[in-house]
Amino acid sequence: MPRPPKGPRLFLRERRGRAAVFVILDSGGIEISTGCGPSERAGAEEALARYLTRKHTSAVGTHNPGALPIADVLNFYADHKDPGEAATPREKDLYDRSLIYVEHLLRFFGTRPISDIRAAICRDYVRWRTHEGPAAPEWPERRARKVSDQTARRELVVLSAAINHYHAEFTLDMVPAVTLPAMAPTNRRGLEHREAAALLAGALGFYRDDTGRIIRRPKSTRTQRKRTARLIIIALYSGSRHGAIRESSWLPRMDGPWIDVDRGILHRRGIAEKETDKRRPPARIPPRLLAHLRRWREADLAAGRQWVISVGAEKIAGKVRKGWAGARIDGRTLCDTLPASATPHWLRHTAGTWLAQGGASVREGADYLGMSEEVFERVYYHQSPDFQERIGDAFSAAKGRARAIRERNEAGPKNAQETPGKG
Repeated sequence: MPRPPKGPRLFLRERRGRAAVFVILDSGGIEISTGCGPSERAGAEEALARYLTRKHTSAVGTHNPGALPIADVLNFYADHKDPGEAATPREKDLYDRSLIYVEHLLRFFGTRPISDIRAAICRDYVRWRTHEGPAAPEWPERRARKVSDQTARRELVVLSAAINHYHAEFTLDMVPAVTLPAMAPTNRRGLEHREAAALLAGALGFYRDDTGRIIRRPKSTRTQRKRTARLIIIALYSGSRHGAIRESSWLPRMDGPWIDVDRGILHRRGIAEKETDKRRPPARIPPRLLAHLRRWREADLAAGRQWVISVGAEKIAGKVRKGWAGARIDGRTLCDTLPASATPHWLRHTAGTWLAQGGASVREGADYLGMSEEVFERVYYHQSPDFQERIGDAFSAAKGRARAIRERNEAGPKNAQETPGKG
């Protein structure tokens, strides 16, 4: 049986009396010099990419994994996921991030067919991205900046999603499985009430000095951290992701989240926004949070500010990194168990933990936070007072049954002796 063609590839051609040079080899004896020497691998790869672009005919539509380049699948996925000009800033940001993942996947997999995807090549991709061990000769040149295996994992998740998306459209004869590195254990946990209180106090400018006195930062610092204090309070009592909080408006809107203070509803997603895997369902605002929101809305609208987290009259452009870091540092002077690694996402875990501790059912907690019941039960339900509540009763019942059986057995022979035998 003839061997299948290898397709276009780079080869370092040694030349007598002259420096070696990368050439492009292709079926039919084609050999094209790139003009790039051994130290110019990146330039040679760009020359190969230009050659492939000139030669390539899209195989989109085929059902044969052996005839379908991975590059076609990724490009098909990227084209279909483009949110278009009417997309919200958040949707555009998510799409741009996925394109970065696609770029790295294209550099490594190139024109390899879908049928080449095996566990071994997925592990090679992770080693290529993380700079683990020596590079194989057939790998593209590694970028100077290495990444973690979890970043490589997210990129391979995009590859898997692209394959499944293509399969849903054209039904592949065989759907390869993308092997992912193990998910790293998380160090996130729910904050204790005293830790959350210390973090909020730090956002309000309070800290403990070297003499043990609790004093307050200057007004300029407190003003700068006021946005962080709002984010902490809203996240603690709503469990919303900090991105949705930063995008929230006091006024109704179609293209993003907003807070209906009058009806007590937190709209985490605009009506015109597409739902994603990270669900953002509406949520009832608890009374403690509602009192703060009413006061903030009245003050903001009177000052001409539409956004819940704002800089002047404008929506905050990015994350509250500086304010958060300051609040965390000062909070740790008030409570030394407050984790130094705590991020805004910890507040979502804190809300889930407090809901479970307060006795919320799995269904209610999952619906409020916008996650599946399976996730809420696995991550938070063990904190609930209802968790395995009948276990103690079961042990007590087992002890009582054992006692009853023992007493019955002890009484059995005595009764038998007292019973007169039949004549």
